[in-house]
Amino acid sequence: MRKSDAATRQALMITQFFEDLSNLAIGKDPGEHELQRIGVAMLALAGTMQREESSFRRAVDGEELVYALHETRGGPSLYLVSDAAGVRSEPHEHRTWAVIAGLSGVELNVIYEMHEPGGRTVKPVYRQEVKAMDVIRLPAKAIHSTYAMGAEPTFHLHLYGLPLNELPPYRSRCYSRMPAE
Repeated sequence: MRKSDAATRQALMITQFFEDLSNLAIGKDPGEHELQRIGVAMLALAGTMQREESSFRRAVDGEELVYALHETRGGPSLYLVSDAAGVRSEPHEHRTWAVIAGLSGVELNVIYEMHEPGGRTVKPVYRQEVKAMDVIRLPAKAIHSTYAMGAEPTFHLHLYGLPLNELPPYRSRCYSRMPAE
C-alpha cells in the first residue's frame, strides 16, 4: 500500500472516530460512564491504528514525540505519543480529562492523590500498565506519572478534552512525590 493511501485511510478513521465521539454527547467534564464509552471507542480506533503506526517515527534516546492527529479548538483533541524506553514524566495533572489507548510498548502509569489538601505533594494510590489494546481513563482532576518500561518505545493514542496548546504550561501542572518513608 502506498503511503498516501495509508494517510488517507488514517484520516478517514480519525474523522469517523470524531463523528462517533460527537454522538456520545460527552460535554466538557465527562463522568466515569462517559469516559468508559470513550475508552471503548478509543480501543476500536487503536485496533485500526496499529496497522498505521509504522508511518510515524518512534522515539529514541530519551525522546518524547507527540504527533497531532486531530486538534479541535476548545474541544477533544487526539495525539499519537511515542516515548523512548526509560522516559519518565513527573506527577502531573492535565486539568482536562484524558483517555489513553496503547498501540505498542508498555507504559506504567502511577495514579496519585494529594498528601495534604491544597498542597503540592502527592502520594501514589495505584499503578496501571498500559500496553497494546489497554486503555486508561483519567478525569480532569487526576494526577499521574508515566514510565516507558522495557526496551521498546511506546506508541499510544492520547485523547484530551482540550488541545495541548490550550492547557496551562506543563511545569505549572506538576507535583512533588512524597519522600519515601
